[in-house]
Amino acid sequence: MYLNMLVRKNYLKASKCLMEQVKNEVTEFMKYLQDVSRACTDGYTYMPPGSSRYTEEYFAACLEHVKSYPQVYSIQEITSLTSIKFVGELSLNFEKQLLAMGKIDMLDKKVIAENTQLAVDYETVSNVVPPAKKAASVHTAISNDSNAEKLSATYEPQVCLSKEAFLQLLNNSSEFTEAWELPVWVKMNPMNGSSQSKTAYIDPPLLKMEMSWRERSLLFHQESVKLAFKKTVSRPVFFLTSEELPVEMQPPPEDKISRSLATFDDAGMDFGTDLTDLESFGESYKPSKKVKEQNEPKTASTNPTASPSQHIPSLKKPTDAPTEPLELTVTKVQGETDTLADEGDVALNKTAVSEKESRPQTQVTVAEVSSPQTPDSATPGPTNPPGKGTKKGIKRPRISGECDQLGQILKMQDAMLKSTPSKSQEPVKAHVPEDKPPEAKTHSLVKQCVTSYLESREGQEEDTTLPADVPVLVATQRKRLLKEDLQVSAEDEMDYDPPADGSILYKLYSLLDVLLMVRSSVDIGQPRHDKDTFRAVPVHVLPKLEYQLCYGAEILTHTEACQLWAEKLLHSSTVSFISRINAHTSEVAQMQMLPDDWIQNITCDFKPIRCLNTFYHLLKKVSSLQEGRYLLVHKPREGFVTIFKASDETKAARGVYHLQHAHCGPPDVSPGIPWVPLDPSYVLPFHQKHGRPPCTFPPRPPHQAKGGTGPKPLQGKSTVRPPQAANQNQSTKKRKKGKNKRAWSDNMKVKMMKDQQKTQTSEGGKDGKP
Repeated sequence: MYLNMLVRKNYLKASKCLMEQVKNEVTEFMKYLQDVSRACTDGYTYMPPGSSRYTEEYFAACLEHVKSYPQVYSIQEITSLTSIKFVGELSLNFEKQLLAMGKIDMLDKKVIAENTQLAVDYETVSNVVPPAKKAASVHTAISNDSNAEKLSATYEPQVCLSKEAFLQLLNNSSEFTEAWELPVWVKMNPMNGSSQSKTAYIDPPLLKMEMSWRERSLLFHQESVKLAFKKTVSRPVFFLTSEELPVEMQPPPEDKISRSLATFDDAGMDFGTDLTDLESFGESYKPSKKVKEQNEPKTASTNPTASPSQHIPSLKKPTDAPTEPLELTVTKVQGETDTLADEGDVALNKTAVSEKESRPQTQVTVAEVSSPQTPDSATPGPTNPPGKGTKKGIKRPRISGECDQLGQILKMQDAMLKSTPSKSQEPVKAHVPEDKPPEAKTHSLVKQCVTSYLESREGQEEDTTLPADVPVLVATQRKRLLKEDLQVSAEDEMDYDPPADGSILYKLYSLLDVLLMVRSSVDIGQPRHDKDTFRAVPVHVLPKLEYQLCYGAEILTHTEACQLWAEKLLHSSTVSFISRINAHTSEVAQMQMLPDDWIQNITCDFKPIRCLNTFYHLLKKVSSLQEGRYLLVHKPREGFVTIFKASDETKAARGVYHLQHAHCGPPDVSPGIPWVPLDPSYVLPFHQKHGRPPCTFPPRPPHQAKGGTGPKPLQGKSTVRPPQAANQNQSTKKRKKGKNKRAWSDNMKVKMMKDQQKTQTSEGGKDGKP
């Protein structure tokens, strides 16, 4: 029953008792497997026949590559990774694809057939991909890339990364177990105009100083898997399709910064925080095509639920309805000159303005336009003394009088743009009595929030719906950092150097306020036939060594999960596979295609938002460095990164790092056993065949009747006897014990009598008496 639930992913019908029972057994089974790994350490040191030579030559080629960097560094600064400011709703946004050159190999629908035996000899693998070629492909510096320098001079990104550096900076778990060294070169871009920018180039990480047996074997199997791909034909890289969208075309953030549209039937809504209709208010008015379309007569009777992105609110002519929700009336009442005298009354120009005609300059009293009120106040009517206002929900009377609604709203808009409210002026709050309709001569449809916004514009508004930092960062995140003239420009491939083998792509991304360029490559793809055109999608195959296939499939590690996730970040249309390889036989046990929701089902400590926050912090730190060459060093399980700067000092001093001394030989073997827990939710074929849930012990054999061939029940403490039988046995023991005691006493009496007789006989013989 539990196995069927795993296969069908139907967890709702499972009982809590069953789930708890399986959970406890999985925990015990994991402890058992870890004990087995300690007892069988030789299983983790196994290497294919040709892998030892291949990895040794690969390490030698990587050490030669290390010599191309400065050898002496001094400490520049230390930056913490644990006390960084956490930013929610952080995402890497695609800006533009700058350049794509080279070719990709197309694969069959079945990338690799299951039970395929991979090549394990040195000659077969090295003839296709020599160790030196593999080392050069993963250590190609982007700081010396002429294509990257030309693109950086035009687009001016703050950071330019290789794909390997991009993956390494993202791969930071909660314990920071990964150790890495990243060379950085900060260069000044060629002078463009009056300002000069700089770009930090981050090269691929250097060779690790410690590697486990699992990592060494994986280096060899990465190339052995490529030989097993079922390739069909090669295509130019421009056939590659991508689903990346620019920032302005991406979907908006979640409900945290969205608002629902209100209908005109709600008369008691809070207007104080609804400022999205003020996009054109408070700025110099420039007629645009959009505004002109809204000024046409047909817009005067548009749907009340129009989009809030319009610059001018939708208008609705007054009807005979008793109330007019969402319409705020500002009246000028004759006879109240005493109240308005202190406010500096200015006469309102009542010249009628017809549609699409020129509008005369108008002025309006501050007390009429910018009377700040609380959000709960109702429609103001005749002016009353300050401090007295109506309560929320009071029925508003019908407004009488005829006026041009559209012309009136345009007048009020011009008046608000030209007037400068004074904070020293005392606001006048209006009151509408229920029994007396207002005697209004002029009225407007200006919202109350408009006047409040104009009066408080000199200060800073606070958003009470979200934390202080989140909306600012999210708003910056959605803004496109690339300049408008560069968004539509195109690069000529003839001006750049194509790759000698494979493909190469340069893409621009934005992470909050950081513009970064990433150089990546796509080696293989699959065809996607449309109706009219031929397209291809990238394919990413992750080789995963399995050391415990007799028990189940191992979980994804943090590094493996980060690689799969990062491939989707770089190319959103990527189709990802996991090639599960038997580490002892080098046989492909299974090809697993990743579903869309794979991140939600993993059990390792992988949090994409945490990786992006650490990545953003490091990018900001690198982009702030001055011109020069640097080295970022992170040691395992340390919550900080040391930034070294290239130095000319050759003498040994405190804080000096010698790169050649650190990389004087091949990597050491990492201590410990590289054991990985199994995935309790991943079902292999033998689990289904034998009806055995993953990560559980074999079921106990069923109990058989007497005379059968089944095992006998255990004897001892675990044997349970009926209470009556136990009492009978105890009474029988007591009777036997009593009989033995009486027999012993009788024998002792007889023995004592015999001894006494012997004594008497011996004494009588001495005296001569019988």
